[in-house]
Amino acid sequence: MPDTASKTSVYSFFFSSGVAASLFISAFWPCIKLIVFKDLTTTAYGIAYSVMNAMEFSGSAVIGIIIDRTVHFSGGYLWSSIFLFAVSIFTAIAGLAILIWDYRDKAILYDGVVDTNTK
Repeated sequence: MPDTASKTSVYSFFFSSGVAASLFISAFWPCIKLIVFKDLTTTAYGIAYSVMNAMEFSGSAVIGIIIDRTVHFSGGYLWSSIFLFAVSIFTAIAGLAILIWDYRDKAILYDGVVDTNTK
């Protein structure tokens, strides 16, 4: 991926990050009910929602800082694309690690059968 003044590569990474975030959220929200005590479910959803909003805000701020500091001397959006790619790789590795950890433990997320009343 060459470092050009074209914003196309950055937009494609933003689009793919949006798709990845949608997939993550659609998989993450149902898991909250499986791993949290029944009386703390709404608090867990609130905390998860707050954390995801904070990450979206800080990610956008970091992208802005990267572009402000690099686009003038490098003439392109390579570094912001690298940042988005690194975030995507990190989240994929984190998701895989959670899946492996869950599978080795009790496979709560895999089975989807948990009695939340007795936790």
